[in-house]
Amino acid sequence: MKPASTVVTKPPPATKPKTTVVKKKAGKHEDIEVYVEVMADTSSLSLDASQAETSSNWEGVTTSTPGFDYVPKGKTDVVSAVNGKFEIKGTILIQTSYGPMAKATNISQYGRGTTTEDEKSGNITLGFHESRHQIDYLSYLSSHALPEFTGKVGMTTDQFQAATDKFGSDFEKYQKDMEAYSEKHTDEVGYKRSQFLKSGPRP
Repeated sequence: MKPASTVVTKPPPATKPKTTVVKKKAGKHEDIEVYVEVMADTSSLSLDASQAETSSNWEGVTTSTPGFDYVPKGKTDVVSAVNGKFEIKGTILIQTSYGPMAKATNISQYGRGTTTEDEKSGNITLGFHESRHQIDYLSYLSSHALPEFTGKVGMTTDQFQAATDKFGSDFEKYQKDMEAYSEKHTDEVGYKRSQFLKSGPRP
């Protein structure tokens, strides 16, 4: 259903740059200091002319898992000491980019901005759609704990290495899951993005 002509289109919400803490914790075995920064909107020549994109950039976030000492115990080697701290440090960047011909005031072609509720309230702009991606990312970070490292003294060396590998895979999955969360809540509602890519704009 296209927006009713009697509904007044609301202006897109302005992006307000800000930095907030995701997690900050320091102790004997861990040092975690992660922030998320919502950046001012920008333009990008790498996007299609009328396209917009809100991305989360994790390149500034570094992780480190500790090493260990071990002692033989029977036929296995057992971790006797953990050397160093488990660390996650850095800032996740969230930013909306617009293509050369795209404007926040353009009409959203799919997802948020096309739901019945959005159309009734006049929230039908591209800028509104992209603002929902920003909200999704911040919501995910506040409601889903960052992955933890579970290696400890007393484990076999194989178990400790498995814990190291698991953290690495969990950390990558966390980022992908955050993207999927936003796609589900902002792209795959109303006139879905998957349908838009298949059939084009709504008739």
